[in-house]
Amino acid sequence: MLTTLNLKVGSILHDMEQNIDHRVIYMNKDYLVTILINGIKEKTEINEWHIQTLQHFVNKKQIAVREPKFDKVFDFDSLPEKTKEIYLRNKDIVETVGDIYGPCYFCLGTRKPKPCFQELADKYNISKKTVFYVIKQYLTNGLDPFALLPQIGKKSKANMHYSTKTGRPPMFEQGIPLTDELREIFDDCCKHYLSGREKSYATTYDWMLTKYFTARVETQTSKGVVVQNKLLPIDQRPTKSQMENYIVTHTSAKARRVCKTSKREYRNNERMLVSDNLLNVHGPGDLFEMDEVEMDVSIVSEVDPTKVIGRPIVHAMVDVYSRMITAVSVSLENNSVLGFTNCLLNLGEDNKQLCRRYGLELKDGLWDINVLPNRLRSDRGSEYRSKEVKRI
Repeated sequence: MLTTLNLKVGSILHDMEQNIDHRVIYMNKDYLVTILINGIKEKTEINEWHIQTLQHFVNKKQIAVREPKFDKVFDFDSLPEKTKEIYLRNKDIVETVGDIYGPCYFCLGTRKPKPCFQELADKYNISKKTVFYVIKQYLTNGLDPFALLPQIGKKSKANMHYSTKTGRPPMFEQGIPLTDELREIFDDCCKHYLSGREKSYATTYDWMLTKYFTARVETQTSKGVVVQNKLLPIDQRPTKSQMENYIVTHTSAKARRVCKTSKREYRNNERMLVSDNLLNVHGPGDLFEMDEVEMDVSIVSEVDPTKVIGRPIVHAMVDVYSRMITAVSVSLENNSVLGFTNCLLNLGEDNKQLCRRYGLELKDGLWDINVLPNRLRSDRGSEYRSKEVKRI
């Protein structure tokens, strides 16, 4: 089945075998020109493609045609003066180079002297490397004017005033443009979201709609005037994605994690670990760990089911290196040396005979331990610090 090519300047040709992208910078009816994006060692490579050859590669699934996800737009009048100067400088650079080497730019990939680079560098008091960087950014972005902005200009949105909602076209919800008034509302949403661990994006969005985007409606009925609070129409209120994106952008990841847990939990779970549990562990059987946990069941008396005997305690011993469970015991002794002793006794038992008591048959080599550890590690519970444990 033939695939119809829908190409334009800025389209991306993805090489499926080498996993590299080529950006289209020029095309006509018979052929097109591409520049390599993020090539090996950042080397600029400009290639010429015949339409029929490209069609063959696309049909063979060797080349995939992709379009940029979203069109980047910006308001020139709202940019700071310094950003405007840099943008106009970069625009003059690419226009000058385009008049000399465009529209195919083949000479840029050669080692031939390029005197215009030095002239532009002297004109704007910058290095030739900066001139080449500006041209490369412009070409690898498919001649997109957005690439001429400095990095700080691309991220600075504080002074921008939107008349239409930015971003990809909505599929369901419409949303409203981001204005100074909406920014103040979103700032209030940030405070509300960080005020407690029970606050989620969904509950914060509902709180925002209730507080800021409801209208008081009075309806005359036979019984009198009925007052209701109704949500504004969908084109007069922001979307949940707008609010969530603003919160993520204007709050730190640490602040969001701390407010949803606690400072102590964040410190324990997010701190940098300088080692792991395999430090100084020389192989299987060198170090065992042991601990116990109370099960989530209660045992009742066989004679009188209304009487609860207690909750069983599971003691487990694990080989640190291989993570294998080496011994298990279940008893009613909690914080007792008896549970510790029973687990040690299980370490010396035949696991096949143990499993046969419960109707299980083990294959050879499936759970063969027969190893006494060189060391045993546990927490500082009272059952592990007694003189009896030391004697054992």
